[in-house]
Amino acid sequence: MIRLLYSTLVLLASSAASVFAPFNPKWKIWFAARKNTISISTSKKKIVIHCASHGEYEQTKLLANELKKSGYFLIFSFFSLSGQETIRKEKEYYDEIVFLPVDLPQKMEKFIQSISPSLFIINKYEYWYNLLHILDKKKVPFLFMNVNTDASSKYFKWPLRFLHASIRNSEMFFVNNAKSRNALERFGIENHRIKEIKDSRAASVMNEKEKQIAVPGFKNITRDIIIYASTHRSDIDVILHGIQSFPLHCHVIVPHEVDTTEIKFFKERLPAIAHTMDTLEPASKLILIDKIGILKLLYKYARVAYIGGGFGRSIHNTLEAIIEHVPVVGGPKSKGFEEIDYFRNNMYYSIFKPEEFATVVKRLLAKAEDEETAAYITAYFEDNNGIRPILDCIDKIINE
Repeated sequence: MIRLLYSTLVLLASSAASVFAPFNPKWKIWFAARKNTISISTSKKKIVIHCASHGEYEQTKLLANELKKSGYFLIFSFFSLSGQETIRKEKEYYDEIVFLPVDLPQKMEKFIQSISPSLFIINKYEYWYNLLHILDKKKVPFLFMNVNTDASSKYFKWPLRFLHASIRNSEMFFVNNAKSRNALERFGIENHRIKEIKDSRAASVMNEKEKQIAVPGFKNITRDIIIYASTHRSDIDVILHGIQSFPLHCHVIVPHEVDTTEIKFFKERLPAIAHTMDTLEPASKLILIDKIGILKLLYKYARVAYIGGGFGRSIHNTLEAIIEHVPVVGGPKSKGFEEIDYFRNNMYYSIFKPEEFATVVKRLLAKAEDEETAAYITAYFEDNNGIRPILDCIDKIINE
């Protein structure tokens, strides 16, 4: 009964969205991507890693690379189209990309049949009820990784508690902390199916840092750089306050989305014409990045980073800045990130109003990094650099 009600609501919502899709470019592309026929021909065992969007993909790249090297056919599944321009250039991490269909029984059954995976890995919180039901029905083993939750989560309360009962059939839950373990145990998951390991994002960030290259033009900028990374419209007041408060610095704005509409939004609100990657000058004061995939290469040039999203839904990835020893400022919505708890008031600083930004940044600019902070950063990444337990579990599931 609950599954029928859930599927009916999903059908109504998706039908309504499809009606308006022709008038919304993002929705139009989202539906168009799911019309492509999935055709995969390989003799290798197939593993799917499902990620909501680009951020979760970055979290799993190192695992994907190891699985590919082990001889598996690696498929990335996405809900969002975020970052696809960059992802499609990184073929070393996967063999195929697919998009998760609308969570309806018939669509999910067709999706799983067309792929026929040996294992389905779900990163973080993609608890799609019909997907999990079909995986269980087809006897396709699945597991969750990078689970970071607690007993107060909406997924353990009515009505989602019943809709997501299928997670109990997961082979394993790789959780990031004790509170996640406790929450799952209270939900009825046996202790032996929960393994506590650190967030795989740290290992992926370390791996990516080793591959980094210089960015033409940026190393010649003569001003101290403040970077505003993964910014949304809700971050514009922080950006404007920063530009006004530090007129002698170079301010680099990197929107989370770089489509025409978002770039236009920022251009219209910035106090001066911004340089782009193609028009950089050593004395540039204002730079607007309109290319995807370059952000992680820019942090090493910055003195301070503001990470966007904290005045909207949730803050974005802070580790790419911190591994470069760049202190991070973010908005109030930062719940559920172990690294933020670890680095709070050491390398990460929360603000609750845009006007607080200048006060925090002035303090950070005046502060030189000490040996203790540097050691603290090194210790975090060394302690978190391991995906071996996940790889061992995958081999055991597939080969047993």
